[in-house]
Amino acid sequence: MNVIILKNRLYEEAVSIASISGFCLVMLALRIKLSHDFFLIFMGWNLFLALIPYGMTWLIKFKSDELKRFPSWFRNSLITGFIAVWFLFLPNAPYMITDLKHLQISATYWWIDALLLSSFAIAGVILFYKSLDHFLDVFLIALNSSKIRSLITHFVVFTCSFGVYLGRSLRYNSWDILSNPTMLFQDIINLILSPQHHGRFWSQVILLSIILSVSYYLYGKILKK
Repeated sequence: MNVIILKNRLYEEAVSIASISGFCLVMLALRIKLSHDFFLIFMGWNLFLALIPYGMTWLIKFKSDELKRFPSWFRNSLITGFIAVWFLFLPNAPYMITDLKHLQISATYWWIDALLLSSFAIAGVILFYKSLDHFLDVFLIALNSSKIRSLITHFVVFTCSFGVYLGRSLRYNSWDILSNPTMLFQDIINLILSPQHHGRFWSQVILLSIILSVSYYLYGKILKK
């Protein structure tokens, strides 16, 4: 694809993402104004975390042509570090789906909360899929095998679903890999080696993986039309 055309499309996409994010923040501000409480203000932070992996892949795709000018050793080191950080933050995007648990039907403005949480959840899914698209375009462009691309996609989706429920069930954050790595890895090993004792956890991971995989497939089919 022509570099100019690619960059124009990325600019248009960035405007769309900014509009979606802005709408979510306006909904949040409206909710705070009407209810006079800050119960769901953390959704703004969650949106920011979801924007990080998207912003990273958007930028690397936007600058992909310039990266070719760097020495291969520097470029490979940069890409390796980039993928590690991107993969670490990516679960924050689909994580917003699980924030629907904060919906309280008994609340006075429950219908605003429903719209608000749904908007953030949809934004999270869009950011997740767009970021995954850019990742596949930039790093797997040389792979002609659709099976390998599909395998990597399902691996990313499953790993992110696992990360979502590490955050939701065990309350870990992306930066715990630096601040609390010992306990984090102990819990991960325990979940993997003793799945029979964590049936609820694994059932949620598998269900979310299926939902995200099927939705991503449909998302791809719609875009190709």
